[in-house]
Amino acid sequence: MATTQELESALGRPGAVAAGRFTADGRLVEKLSKSPDVTDDLAGIASQFAATMGMVLRTFSASYSVLSGIPLVPFHGWIFSGGEMTAVIQNDLWTMLHTDDSSFARPDSPTEKTLQQLLACNGVKLAAYYTPDGRLIAHAQSMPLSHELRESGTQIVASVVNTADGLSTAFGRLANNRWSPFGILMYSGGDWTIAATKTRWLLADAGECSIDEIYQAMPW
Repeated sequence: MATTQELESALGRPGAVAAGRFTADGRLVEKLSKSPDVTDDLAGIASQFAATMGMVLRTFSASYSVLSGIPLVPFHGWIFSGGEMTAVIQNDLWTMLHTDDSSFARPDSPTEKTLQQLLACNGVKLAAYYTPDGRLIAHAQSMPLSHELRESGTQIVASVVNTADGLSTAFGRLANNRWSPFGILMYSGGDWTIAATKTRWLLADAGECSIDEIYQAMPW
């Protein structure tokens, strides 16, 4: 369980609005906030959403690890950006941030990268275009991964993105903050990092990649 000191450190990040500790079943343990809008009730709902999304990510990553032999577990955390907000979840600690005031702020006119340019980012081993229903359109890779595993991975990514999209939209209505439209979802587990927008996803070696570089490289 994260400590109060870690909670205070999370709230000290640029752009942070609130931070909370939660249990695996989504119960709020403790929260700190800079905004009166983040009430105990809202923090409790945030904890439920964080736990729900964490369970989805754990389930799919464990399944794909068995299927592919790629170690995506144990779970480390995930990042979601949508609308004007970003959520950072590290094990049992969540942090809400205003994206433009944080280290996740994006340039006004981000440059869209090709699959080969995404593959050139440090540690990236696979980059792909896909449709919302999980159909693989095109890909570039520098690791041995079969057609079947690329397709399975893409279908899982699409399912997770759709789940995160629905949860963030619902939470935004409760929080009176813009958590949509969907921007990017990043997952870290085992030795790997996955990043996905609604049209692209990539797989990167966590020991080689930079979360900041991948976050800024993915167009959304």
